[in-house]
Amino acid sequence: MEEKIIKVVGEGRVVITPDITRLNIKISKLFEDIDEAYDENDKNIDNMLWALEQVGVTRDNLIPTLFHVQNHLTDYCDDEDEVIGQVEDGYEVEQGFEIILDTDNDKVSQVIHSICEELDDVEISISHDTTNIKPFVKAMLEDAMNDAKEKAEMLAKIMGSKIKETREVKYACHDFSVKTKPLILHSNEEALHCDEAILNLMIEEISIKDHVVTTWLLC
Repeated sequence: MEEKIIKVVGEGRVVITPDITRLNIKISKLFEDIDEAYDENDKNIDNMLWALEQVGVTRDNLIPTLFHVQNHLTDYCDDEDEVIGQVEDGYEVEQGFEIILDTDNDKVSQVIHSICEELDDVEISISHDTTNIKPFVKAMLEDAMNDAKEKAEMLAKIMGSKIKETREVKYACHDFSVKTKPLILHSNEEALHCDEAILNLMIEEISIKDHVVTTWLLC
């Protein structure tokens, strides 16, 4: 006798409250002298550590992510202001840091202000994330399986049968990113106006969802 099977799609969804804040700091500066450009690396690291120390944040929270020096070119024009070429006029330094903090917006605001008081030409990107997504993925898949089982039981009842066992389970997504869209503060002046009230508006719940395709044997 041919086995009776049904295939059901179950949907699962969970809501995550972020528990970490990521500050990505970018510094761009132009120097006439190559040695001054390279000295900027150590200088900015020292200033960054000093800024963090002033608000009770340790060096363990600071991760250097970028240091790049390149020739800087500027356009030059003819008498009619048409660009006719480029000339080197110095060295551009690009430097990046990441700072990982809790979602304490009062502390985050203090860190931002302290950095902007110690360093120039700063751009800061603020986003939120979670330290461990695995429990949320597990809960979401359990939700999807429960949904699939409920649907399978309902369909089996309509067909005058009962579900006996699961034959196969497939799910779509295996890699979830829950990092929020960043708020970018493009200058020191803009960053110094970013306070706890503004940051509180950024905290949002993140939802992840997936579906499972299940095959059930009926009896």
